[in-house]
Amino acid sequence: MNKETRPAEAIKIKNQGKRFWSALDYIISSFRE
Repeated sequence: MNKETRPAEAIKIKNQGKRFWSALDYIISSFRE
């Protein structure tokens, strides 16, 4: 990563990743039932 990358942007990317995995988990759990 560049030194220019702002922490706020990194946090945004992390939050997007969390959202993606929680959505994926939700879909998988709905298939299980």
